[in-house]
Amino acid sequence: MRSCDGSFAETSKMEKRNAANMAEQDRTLMEDHMRTLREISEIYLHVLTGEQNSLKRFLYCCVEKLSKLTQSLQTLYPLVYGQPDLELSVGILLRSLLMDSILTQYLRYFTLEVTEENYDETITKLHEESLVLIADGTANIIQDFFATDKLDDSQKRELAHRIASFFPGLFLNEDKAVMPKLKKEYRVSLAKFHEKGKHDNQHSYQNVYELYAFYSKYDHVSH
Repeated sequence: MRSCDGSFAETSKMEKRNAANMAEQDRTLMEDHMRTLREISEIYLHVLTGEQNSLKRFLYCCVEKLSKLTQSLQTLYPLVYGQPDLELSVGILLRSLLMDSILTQYLRYFTLEVTEENYDETITKLHEESLVLIADGTANIIQDFFATDKLDDSQKRELAHRIASFFPGLFLNEDKAVMPKLKKEYRVSLAKFHEKGKHDNQHSYQNVYELYAFYSKYDHVSH
């Protein structure tokens, strides 16, 4: 008859084996996901290449980032098991992808109740909202132009207003003597988009936002 100590020891070994098996299964599943994401993103890069409108451009930028970051994650993720500190780098990359997921889910919100009657209106709305999303980063580029000392004032104004003209109606750029500024109502706010995009059919919506908030801690000094 086995002693109590022997039974506990056997149970402990079994629990460790089960935990190790589960960890290996999780690792395999994650690596499979990353491989699939990379393969799909490379297919869509070819689909989205070429003449672009605001929606197609936004999707292209998201897919391009997904393709490049999954390459990095495929390299880093297996190394985390031997070098746990690399988790910080993985978390920063994941935060960037989760941010894009919040924005794409926000656009998806407008398609959830599309019908034949409102199809054209929905497409127009998607183009308008996509324009807002890709213009947000452009405002930062314009600010960088005006901050540099490598261009004179005339060159700064010419470049800035040329770029702002790609986004009609979004910038205050009537006065060619001053820096174009993104109108307040077109400034991107993830919290605002998260609130506006809630819908019963957005099944992973809250989970994605909470994961983004979690991984944001990895990308700030206050983490």
